[in-house]
Amino acid sequence: MKRWITVLFCCLWLLTVAVCRTLSGGILIEQVPQFMLVSNNIESGSKFIGLDSYEDTLYGLLALKTAEDKPQTYRIVEISEDGQALTATPVFALVLEEESTVSDFACVSDGFYVSVITTAGNSAGIYFVETDYLSEDNLPGSEEEPDFFSLHVSQTLTAEEGRQINWAGYEDGAFVSWKDDGTGVVYYIEDVTGDAAGEQLLMDAGQEASNQQFYLITWLVLLFAGFGLIILAVNGLYRRSYTVYMVAITEALLFLLILACAVLTIWMRRTTVLEEDEQFSQYYLELFADNIDDDEFQNMEADSFYSEDDYYTLWDKLADFVADERTEGNFSDLCLVRSEDQMVLVSASGKNGLSLENIYGGEEFLEVELQMHEGFCLTAVLSEEEEGWFADTFTRRYLLVSAVLFLLSSAVCLAFLLSQGREISGLSRAMLTASGGYEVPSKERARSKDVALMWNSFMEMQKKINQINYARYRIYESCYRFAPKDIEKIFGRDSITEVDGGDFVRLMGTMAFVTSDEPESPDEDSAARMSSFVTLVEKHQEESGGFFVPGNSDLTSLRVLFLEDNHHSVDFGTSFLNEFSSAPELNGMKTGILLHYSEFLYAVAGNDQQCFPFLLSEDKEQMERFAAWFREMGLKLVITDEVRIREKIGVNCRYIGYIFLEKAGKKVELYEALNACAPVERRLKLESEEKFQRAIRLFYQHDFYLARNGFSDVLKINPYDQISKWYLFTCEKYLNQTYSAGDICRLRPEA
Repeated sequence: MKRWITVLFCCLWLLTVAVCRTLSGGILIEQVPQFMLVSNNIESGSKFIGLDSYEDTLYGLLALKTAEDKPQTYRIVEISEDGQALTATPVFALVLEEESTVSDFACVSDGFYVSVITTAGNSAGIYFVETDYLSEDNLPGSEEEPDFFSLHVSQTLTAEEGRQINWAGYEDGAFVSWKDDGTGVVYYIEDVTGDAAGEQLLMDAGQEASNQQFYLITWLVLLFAGFGLIILAVNGLYRRSYTVYMVAITEALLFLLILACAVLTIWMRRTTVLEEDEQFSQYYLELFADNIDDDEFQNMEADSFYSEDDYYTLWDKLADFVADERTEGNFSDLCLVRSEDQMVLVSASGKNGLSLENIYGGEEFLEVELQMHEGFCLTAVLSEEEEGWFADTFTRRYLLVSAVLFLLSSAVCLAFLLSQGREISGLSRAMLTASGGYEVPSKERARSKDVALMWNSFMEMQKKINQINYARYRIYESCYRFAPKDIEKIFGRDSITEVDGGDFVRLMGTMAFVTSDEPESPDEDSAARMSSFVTLVEKHQEESGGFFVPGNSDLTSLRVLFLEDNHHSVDFGTSFLNEFSSAPELNGMKTGILLHYSEFLYAVAGNDQQCFPFLLSEDKEQMERFAAWFREMGLKLVITDEVRIREKIGVNCRYIGYIFLEKAGKKVELYEALNACAPVERRLKLESEEKFQRAIRLFYQHDFYLARNGFSDVLKINPYDQISKWYLFTCEKYLNQTYSAGDICRLRPEA
């Protein structure tokens, strides 16, 4: 339930953020620049600054995204109807003598003209790019992209003294310009209307992500922060904590209150400032209009007006007004306009000879009629660069103060709420600790009498519970000490308390028969010796993952069971015997191990008061007799052939013969693991290994005479090899008999 609530809240938050992002438009997301290409094979961040068509083919001048310390570079691109880049020129730069901007881009049959005007407006230049430069290989991402090249100016235009060039371009085979005296305006109008061909070209997803990187990162941060807050809120609601509810409600109300005050204050101040700016601009514009001299309008309609001093005087006044520090930022241009046709006669920017609609279509204006000069008016073009909400110094400072106030108020409220629930929280934590089975060391100080009384009651309850648990633990520990360890694992139970009388399990495994000689006398030294012996067996049994199986009462025969998936029985025997031989407290004690893989029945007999585990197998008793006999023969670790194959024992392993299991009716071959022998003994047995195996083969062929000689050679190398002595005496026995019935070659303790 908690998971589904979290998923639901996260989906609602994602939907809310997506809707807010869509509705925010120009607030959070940067507006899409005009003339951006749909194609994904043009550099991200590039922008079209000029479009023109020739014979139904659209071409664009692309300004590439470059670093601030690098020169501006360009490409010319051929564009298909669906906005894909078909061909392109190599990257090029314009060689400029003065700081300039591109004003026009025109296509002709054999190439392209790029026109620029200087920032001062005193001159213009035109550059020519041949059509032969266009190629698919020049598109970004091509394997062999041509190098960067530079373009030099082909033709220049210089304005007459006192004139300013507003626009320059290539029209009808000539380099034309629009100047501040109104000449050339026809060419400018025709060129501007041609730019509308690229208004339908937009950015692709990659270009939009690149241009809106900052806003996208901000949006993702807000998104994931919202997810985190939602998860915290759901956790608090799911736990149903009184403190969490109070903190959440208090913080939410405090945040909404401070936010509402901040937004209302900022909005009221911003509205007031905007109204004051508008009123001030209107007032200052009217004041400026009243101060214009009558003489400045005498020759306004004359053809020679733009060459007379009155024009320059009026132009300087308009320019000074726009650049005045009192109006700086409010107006982008100030124009003297003829009322009947909205023709701009004089402007601070020098853009004269056109109507306001043609020059500043869609912009906002402030207009003041000239009272002394009917038919004329002053029109101020309002600045497009309006400061955002967070650009104002007062707004930023007030938001900072509001944030600090919220943090301080939150700290005070949190301290008050947490102090109210601290005593109950401490008691709750203590009860939770006790419910997990841990002991609470001491009670916390409580000023409230009710909470102190609950603490006293809780501590008394815990004391009683600890006493009961301690008694049960001691009883359980005592029972577990005298019960077979890990018996529950053999039966596949979680606890030994789940094992009942009558339970049984059939299993395959390897049984280790560990035998030792009986103590010579029942004294204290014998008890300590047997304790050390059993402790050593138990140590290696736990390391190898085996299980103790109940044996006889004198501990001379111990059994360790290794389940089917355990392949460490030989490692158990080897490590135990190596440590046994070096233990000083076990010096003089004889022991041996026989490993046998078979099927066993493990069961528990008894009732609720008394139970006895036991293990049954067809060949258990016979294997125990062999284990004791092998110990007497001085064999440390004997393994059956099946154990050798299961645990992949291939080296330092000596074949010693076979035995016959009567109940199972099968022969079992036996091997001696020489790694369990002392170093000297292992070396002697390895030296005599070849003679020993040859003698056994002769023994199996009933050539007892040669077999006897072979075992005699073995004893010459290793006089302490007891199994070779047994074979030697057996050969002597059958040499003196004329007839022997049965299998006389198997190992037999009674032989």
